[in-house]
Parts: sequence; structure tokens; C-alpha cells
Amino acid sequence: MRPVPPGKLWSPTRRLAHALTRLARDSACPLRVTGARRRADEPKKEEGVPCTLDKLDKEWSLKFKSMTVKDSADNFKNPAKELRITLEFTKDVAEVKPIRKAFESSFAFERTPAKDRPPHVLFYMFDEDNVAITKVPLTFPEGEITGKSGDAFRAVVRVHPETFKKVKKIEIRMSEKE
Repeated sequence: MRPVPPGKLWSPTRRLAHALTRLARDSACPLRVTGARRRADEPKKEEGVPCTLDKLDKEWSLKFKSMTVKDSADNFKNPAKELRITLEFTKDVAEVKPIRKAFESSFAFERTPAKDRPPHVLFYMFDEDNVAITKVPLTFPEGEITGKSGDAFRAVVRVHPETFKKVKKIEIRMSEKE
């Protein structure tokens, strides 16, 4: 855009349009149209780490659909890898309440004493020797857990980046009653 000629004023709308245009042109702003290229901070599909949930498949007809990984931070601003695991129902489920309870955010369990916690999902991370190097609770679910065939939701989990480098397999299991 041309600079404002001396003695002329732009309207607030014109100034906003000018500022947005310069912002989009001069920076890596999401407003900028860049074609089909993927942005650097956009999550990428992770295809090298298999995710299994055999017991949940038998009990609740859930199957692994996809997983994306992006750099993130935990609640204390420490670096983390954010895994967004998409799970899909293969059949209609009669009882949805136990599934919703199991996939509640880990923050809901922090206030509950360990002996009173209902069973919930844990994400076991295995290395190349099939050793469980860590187990991580669900950070938060994303989407509605409907229990209807074909519907999907996401389980979001945060893992330390150094730990994630060693992960060769992820298995989703129910917690044991303490």
C-alpha cells in the first residue's frame, strides 16, 4: 500500500486494513495465504509410532485412527511433545458413561484420593526392547465421546521430548484399581 499523502487522513477501517495487510506481508502470520505448504508449527501426522488398544477395542469397540505430534509446553512451561491421538468407534456402544468417565481429564483426578478414583486410561510408552519407559495420564479429551459407530474423538497427551524420542510403541490401557 502507498503511504498516506501529506494532509490526508485515513479512516479507522482503512488504517486497520493497511495494518493487517502489512502484518500478513511482513511476517509469518496465519492470515497470509501461502498455498499448500505446511507451516512449521502445524502438527504432523506421526506414522512411525504404532498405537495399540486391544483391550479397549474388545470392551468399547474403539480403534486407533491417527496421531499428530507437535511441540508444546506442559502446565509449568517446560517443553513437551503434544500427541493428539484420534480414536474411532467401530460399533455403537450401549453404555457411554464408563467411557466418558475413563477419558476424563487427568486434572479431574488430581482432587480425588487415589483409592476413590474410578478406572481411567493410561498411555504406556515402550522403547525398542519393549520396556515400558513411562506411563502418562490423559491430559484432556477433545471432542464429544458419543459411542456411535463411525464417530471419533481425540485423546491429547503431553510427553517430555527426550522420552518421546525413545518411544517405539504406545499402548492405551485402563488403570489398575489401587
